[in-house]
Amino acid sequence: MCAEPAQMSRAQDYDDHWSKWHAQHPGCEWHLSYHGVCGILRPILNPLLSGGGRVVDLGCGTSNFSLELLDDFQEACVTLVDVSDSLIAQLEEQHARNPRVSCVRSDCRDAEGLAALSGAAVVVDKGTTDAVHDKAEKVQMLSAAVSLLQPSGVLVSISFAAASQVLLLQRLGQDLSLRLLLRVVQVGKEKRLVALLGRSLDSYSADTDELSRRELDRLLYRGPLRSELTVSFEHPSLESCITVEQEVANARSGEDSTGSVVWPSAYSMCAHLCAHPHLVRGKRVVELGAGTGLVGLVCAALGAEVVLTDLPQGLQLLQKNVDRNAAALRVPVKVAELRWGMEAARQVAPEGCDVVIGCEVIYQHDDETSAALVGAMRCLAGEEGVCLMAYEFRDGLVQDAVFFDCANEVFEVEGESLVCYGYGVSEEEDDRMLYTYKAKARARDIRVCSR
Repeated sequence: MCAEPAQMSRAQDYDDHWSKWHAQHPGCEWHLSYHGVCGILRPILNPLLSGGGRVVDLGCGTSNFSLELLDDFQEACVTLVDVSDSLIAQLEEQHARNPRVSCVRSDCRDAEGLAALSGAAVVVDKGTTDAVHDKAEKVQMLSAAVSLLQPSGVLVSISFAAASQVLLLQRLGQDLSLRLLLRVVQVGKEKRLVALLGRSLDSYSADTDELSRRELDRLLYRGPLRSELTVSFEHPSLESCITVEQEVANARSGEDSTGSVVWPSAYSMCAHLCAHPHLVRGKRVVELGAGTGLVGLVCAALGAEVVLTDLPQGLQLLQKNVDRNAAALRVPVKVAELRWGMEAARQVAPEGCDVVIGCEVIYQHDDETSAALVGAMRCLAGEEGVCLMAYEFRDGLVQDAVFFDCANEVFEVEGESLVCYGYGVSEEEDDRMLYTYKAKARARDIRVCSR
C-alpha cells in the first residue's frame, strides 16, 4: 500500500505495519477480486490491452487482482508497486520466471519516483486510496496515478463506497479534464465503488445500473456533506454551476450548525425551480433562513431579484457565497439581517416581494417562533405574492404542526412532492414536499394565531 507520512521515521512505521499485515494475510483480496468487476472493465480495457499494453498496480499488496486481469489479456504485462520492501522482495521471488510481471518498490504518492513507469495503458488503485487517511495525500496519490497514463489510458480505482471518495474523484476529474464513470457493486453484504478516469471514455455511456444510481444518490444526498468545504449544484438550465461554501467546522461558536450546511431538500428545491423557472424569473424573491444561500442564488441565476436573509451570525457566509458566484448571477443579490416577524420583514422589503422562499426552515420551532415565521411570510408576500416552502418529514417532529396550523389560518396551501427529483429520496419515500402558500381572501391578522 501507499506510504502515509512524509517523515522517514513515520514512513518506516508505515512500512513495518503493512509488511506485518501482508505476512499475516497472505493472498488477501481487499474489497473484491478482478472477477467481481471484469464484466464492467472488459469493454473499456479491451482496446487498451488486447494488443499489449502495461498495467501498473499501485499499492498492490498481496492481491491477485492484476494477475487475474493478465489472464484476460494475454499480451499485456503488469508492474506491481508497493511501499513494503519485504513484500516486493517476496513478489520478485514469486514472479522471477514470469516476463510479464515486474515489481517496483515505491511510494505511490511520489510522482517523480514513479516517473519511470509512465506510459501505462491502465493504472489500478484497489484500496490504496482507502489506506491513505489525509485528504491532500489522497489527491496527491491519485494525481500521481493519472500522471502515469498514456493519453488514452484509464485509471481504475476501487474503494469503499463513500460520499467523500465520490466527491474526491469528481473534483479530480474536473481539475484534470478527465471523464469519470462510476459504478457501485455488491460484495456480500457490503458495497464497493468502482471508478474509471480517463480521456478516452467519451464513447462510453454514463448511464448507470439501478444499484449504482440508487446507491450514488444515497451516498451524496441522504444528509449534509459535512466533510466538504464547498458543495455545488448544476442543472442544464443554468449557464454555470452554483458553488457555496459551508461552515463545516461550525465557525459560529456556540451556535447550531444546521443552517451553515446544505441539506438535501435544497437540491430538490433548486431542481424544481430550474424545471419551472417562471416561478421566480423576473420576480422579487426573498429567502428566509437562507443558510448558505444555495436556493436563493439559483433563483438569481434564473433571473430573479433576490434578497438573502438570515440571523446576524449567518450574514458573513451568505455574502461570501454571493461574491463567489457573482459571475453566474444575472442580477446582483442583496444580503440582509432578518429576525422573523412582521415588523422586521417590513424593514427588509418595505414594498414586499413576489415570492418568499424557505428551505428546511420549519424545524421544531416553539409557538412564538412559528408565529413569527408565518408573520414574516404574510408581510413579505402580501395579498398577491406566494411563499414556496420546502419541507422534509422526519420522525418525531410533531412540534412542526405548530407552524402548519398557524400558516393554515392565513394562507391557502397546496402541496406537491419533490421526490421525483431524487437527491436521496425514492418514490417509495414520499416525505420531501414543496408547499405553496397564498394569502386567504380575508386572512386573519397573524397575531391572533390560535397557538
